[in-house]
Amino acid sequence: MKVNDLITAEFTAGDECSPGVVTLDDSDVIESLSSATAQRIVSTLTGSPRTASAIADEVDTSIQTVSYHLDRLERAGIIASIGTAYSEKGRKMNIYALTTRKLVLSFRDGQQS
Repeated sequence: MKVNDLITAEFTAGDECSPGVVTLDDSDVIESLSSATAQRIVSTLTGSPRTASAIADEVDTSIQTVSYHLDRLERAGIIASIGTAYSEKGRKMNIYALTTRKLVLSFRDGQQS
């Protein structure tokens, strides 16, 4: 059985009407997205949730590089582990998905000046 067979088709990230709002003070988010590799990972996850090895195959880079960026993106709250699956060799693998479909950069923190 393939990992994608274990991922529920009805999973959707975030509410389409409620984008995640980021301010310039959210340096973790901005820094985690500053890398072209991280941007390609996020782009890959817009299609459907995936394991780190599937992401590495799709963005054509090493699993170590993908794991590094997944950790940063997860700490920034851009992605989340939504479950686990097991490889053909029996290794436990996390399945990652976006936490929101839209991310808005706000130059104000929402307070009126």
